[in-house]
Amino acid sequence: RSRREQLGPRRGRRSADCRPVQPSALSPRPLRQAAMTARSPVSGEEGDSTTRLLGRFVTGEKQSLPRAKCIDLPENIYGAAMMAAVRSSQGLHRMFHGVTICVFAGVVLNLFMQVYMLLFALDFICAPAVNKVRHIYHRFHHEAFDYVNDSWVLSQTKWADFEQDEESQLLCQLPLSQPYFTMAVLVVWTAHCWRDVLESYRWALAWYRLPNPVDGYTQVVISDDVLVATEATRTSKGVVIVTVLLPKFLCACFLWWLGCRWLLSTISFESLLLNSVGLAFLTELDELLYAILIPQNIQDMVRTYKFFSERDDWIEAERKALDVHKNKSPSNEAAERRKAHIASQRRFLLMALEMILTMLAITGVPMLYMFRFQQVLPHYGWDVRSPCNNKIFAMTHLEEAEP
Repeated sequence: RSRREQLGPRRGRRSADCRPVQPSALSPRPLRQAAMTARSPVSGEEGDSTTRLLGRFVTGEKQSLPRAKCIDLPENIYGAAMMAAVRSSQGLHRMFHGVTICVFAGVVLNLFMQVYMLLFALDFICAPAVNKVRHIYHRFHHEAFDYVNDSWVLSQTKWADFEQDEESQLLCQLPLSQPYFTMAVLVVWTAHCWRDVLESYRWALAWYRLPNPVDGYTQVVISDDVLVATEATRTSKGVVIVTVLLPKFLCACFLWWLGCRWLLSTISFESLLLNSVGLAFLTELDELLYAILIPQNIQDMVRTYKFFSERDDWIEAERKALDVHKNKSPSNEAAERRKAHIASQRRFLLMALEMILTMLAITGVPMLYMFRFQQVLPHYGWDVRSPCNNKIFAMTHLEEAEP
């Protein structure tokens, strides 16, 4: 016999009763996962754990999972990182770590570019704009106010002289001179950043709620020709939350603060809108790098992998509601309809509550920042709008065309 047959299977590949595990017939390499009897985390049926292996090396029957409970991974660099973490923690073979290295290199590049551009914008764009706004507002108070009865009062005579200066034109176009319009812009910017914050929170919660596997490897099943992650190890959860989702959350928060500060220091209503559009490309940097750096086969993997979540199956709820109205006997029809109606009302109230809380968040946070915590003009007295009314009217009034 050959030397391989004399030595037997490789070391380390043993089952729960210490017997060597034979290589899989589908894979040229032996599977690292032990052949131990375990209960499926989804279907509850008894079976060998190798029937719950992953990717193209899955051996065993497919499982049908509720479609509403299978979440798509986001098609950006962070979604690719979560897919790579799932594949690397499955324990199949070392080739999966090559995908992980490529994807996490893209994540590091994305974070480096975002942090560098944010710090550059803070020092070379935002700081000069804030200094200029403070200079204009300080000059306005120094040259257009009189000290009367222990308080500073606007002098119409001094304001008429200051109005002839070019800086009065800039003063009347400060964003804080038109708080309602500025508030609307900040709400839109907050909603743009809120999307990333909410996505980070929801995915961190989804990872945390995944059950821990009994055999030490992340478990994935085949359902409707897609791969659904149903269990995850503590190590993979910690790595994804700390290295992927937490930096995404912190970058979104810092970008929101920097954007609000820069928008409040913009000296032009036209530039206010253009700057808000220019800030948006920083939040889309992860999608840009994903589209140009990540190979197409890895992008296909991201679209193939799903996440199992214990959320309400609204498709099943709608099907049950239809069955109540069509197939139930008259004796139980009233009770079943009432039960279905209560469940429907509960789902509606939860969705309405989530929408209301989201609206309060994206309107209340920028309102608190602008009226309470903004440091562009720390001692702003909301005293620019009144003297600038005539100048604003002159700027917005259309002159009649000469014949």
